[in-house]
Amino acid sequence: DGVPATILTDEMALTAILRNLLSNAIKYTDSGEVRLSVGTFPGRVEIQVSDTGTGIPAGQLERVFEEFYQVPGAKRGGTGLGLPYARKLAGLLDGELSLTSEVGRGTAAVLSLPHGTPSAGTIVLADDDASFRQVLRAMLAGTADRLIEAADGAQALAAVAAEGVDLILADLQMPGVDGKTLLDRLPAGLPAIVITGHDEPAPPRAAALLRKDELTRERLAFTIRRVIRGTR
Repeated sequence: DGVPATILTDEMALTAILRNLLSNAIKYTDSGEVRLSVGTFPGRVEIQVSDTGTGIPAGQLERVFEEFYQVPGAKRGGTGLGLPYARKLAGLLDGELSLTSEVGRGTAAVLSLPHGTPSAGTIVLADDDASFRQVLRAMLAGTADRLIEAADGAQALAAVAAEGVDLILADLQMPGVDGKTLLDRLPAGLPAIVITGHDEPAPPRAAALLRKDELTRERLAFTIRRVIRGTR
């Protein structure tokens, strides 16, 4: 399939994973090539880093993901922390990192990530700033099947009580019933994402926190997909 123009993921985490995989491939390849390729499949995108280096014995393929473990005889330096860290980051992206290898012929590392626009069902958007709600409305096009706007926490709670709601997006600073009170009064199984313009930690009830001044359509969609997947 064609390579996607956009992947909904965390840019810093993905960059760290690829930097690690490419660095390893270059370190263990004395001749031949190191290649990065991308392919799409139903519901996922696969990024592969392959090399023609020394390779890894079959019995060591999972052990290299153990912290501080190094393949005996490799003698190429390093701490043994790179691949374990890369796999942990892949898990945070709802992805998987795997290796295939043949001694003397090279190694292929495959990072598989979920792909596609998330479907979040009915979303309640609680923010007293009507202009920002309009911005979010545009960002949520294609993600929200239905969007209910609320100017404060009380309106959001009324919508939750009256409708079948799948997700809450809430500002923290609102008149009357503010965001923290709203979150405290939500049903236990209903996920909520805080979107705030203030520099403060996420309330315990929030599944994620996003900053208004750093918000993009891609970052919002990635966060929604991660939160929705975590509740299913």
